[in-house]
Amino acid sequence: MEHLQDVLYTFTLSFGRSRTGKTVVVTTLDNAGAVAATGRTIASVIEIGGGFYGVAITFTDVTALSDGYIKAEIVADSLEVYIPFTVLADYIADITTIRKVMTNRWRITGNQLLEYDDNGTSVIKTFDLKKASVANDGTDPDERDPV
Repeated sequence: MEHLQDVLYTFTLSFGRSRTGKTVVVTTLDNAGAVAATGRTIASVIEIGGGFYGVAITFTDVTALSDGYIKAEIVADSLEVYIPFTVLADYIADITTIRKVMTNRWRITGNQLLEYDDNGTSVIKTFDLKKASVANDGTDPDERDPV
């Protein structure tokens, strides 16, 4: 499984040592198997040698395709290769937030825990600190509840 995000992705594939000098056609498909032609640019396939071929695909609009397959085929020999992929655009915001919560500055003020953005001044998460399910002054808390 390949994971992609607004990137130029170069992949290689092998059809076997005897499959040299072939014309390889590459397309992208959605999960239902339909050709997905928007949001990406597929460069010309090049033969690397020894039956290996390569191609560069630039994913320019990750909202046009969330995941699917890269299909490479040698039509003359009726050979097809399918490579599944997932575009990570839908997850980038979540991953970024998790990183901020795990690594950025935080402060306990009164009975609240404040977690800050990368600039160290903008609060991104606020939690009430509680003791035995009741609000307290922030000392010796048992739990934190999102505000």
